[in-house]
Amino acid sequence: MEHVSTAWTIRNRNQQASGRSSTSGASTVQRTTAVSERGFLNYRFPSLWVGSGSLFNIQTTQKTFVRSLDYFCEAWGINRIHLSALPYPRNIAETFRCAETEANARGIELRLVKQRGKPLTLVSRKYFDPYCNHLFFIPLQPIQQLMESGRKAAANLLLSIARHLYHAGVPHYEGGTIIGEMHDYMENSLREMDDPEEIDQVIGELKQIETQGKQLLTRLRSKINRTDFAFRIEQGLPGDPAEAAIMEVAQQAFTMHQQYPGKRIKVASSKADIRSYLEYGDTDELESNMVYWERYVSFCWSLSGKLFDYGKGYIEAVLQEYSVQEYPYAECMHNKPTPELSINLEFEKQFFELADDFAYLLNSVL
Repeated sequence: MEHVSTAWTIRNRNQQASGRSSTSGASTVQRTTAVSERGFLNYRFPSLWVGSGSLFNIQTTQKTFVRSLDYFCEAWGINRIHLSALPYPRNIAETFRCAETEANARGIELRLVKQRGKPLTLVSRKYFDPYCNHLFFIPLQPIQQLMESGRKAAANLLLSIARHLYHAGVPHYEGGTIIGEMHDYMENSLREMDDPEEIDQVIGELKQIETQGKQLLTRLRSKINRTDFAFRIEQGLPGDPAEAAIMEVAQQAFTMHQQYPGKRIKVASSKADIRSYLEYGDTDELESNMVYWERYVSFCWSLSGKLFDYGKGYIEAVLQEYSVQEYPYAECMHNKPTPELSINLEFEKQFFELADDFAYLLNSVL
């Protein structure tokens, strides 16, 4: 399948050391020589706690940690790991690193989470690595064009697919995406264009995006009606190749919706989550290097026309500034027994396959 792709550089998570958490690897990180005469001040100890909440009750903290650790070991078939005899909280830190080593050997990232009002909990997480250097931009204009041409049955099926992907996690371009940033950039750059005819074309496309794009957004936001979706598939479409391709992708989307009703893609969207697997200690540096989900997965209006011809240069220039990609994930919180645990990334796999096939259908077949 074809993707819109750029040369932006992504650090491949699979090439990192096994444990992506900031607590994996060496137990300390060397600071600058400016404080080398201060003994232990020469080191920065990695943060173990993620989230908010106090750990003032030593007995309760140790008890909940050990309980969650037992659940973790049971879930992954690991021999029981006993709490270290070191003083608190070093005993938890040392024991956590032993458990983390076991998790890394199984391709799992292990995190220790403390949320306000909830006990200390171990969390197993697996990341799904989509195709690096590829942008999943799904155009909505072909759906609008089918509606206007009177092919409403085909348009409604496409809209059902788009609605499923929207509710599963593909953001609309007005939702703080790089496509929305590109629209703003182009609107502010019109004065720098030389050809009056091209300026008029870009203005016309921006107006179309503003009006028709918002109308489609309203329809995307509406609740998925599984009965209507199934009825549209049962009704079928005439047998030309394009509409046969629509039927195939629609069946793919409907099957996924049946298997995972209401499920959404998870991404590490909070700073605490991001810090748990990046090697940055500075918030500004972290944010300046992150390709967030909304920067490489999004609905757009069209991948043709003057607006995108000019705007794709902006997108490529922006993405060259980033080096780390935000990946979707699946996880399990070890706050209860989970025998024979298997973190399944099948939903994420199907999500990207559908997004890829749908984008190809809209860009190349219709």
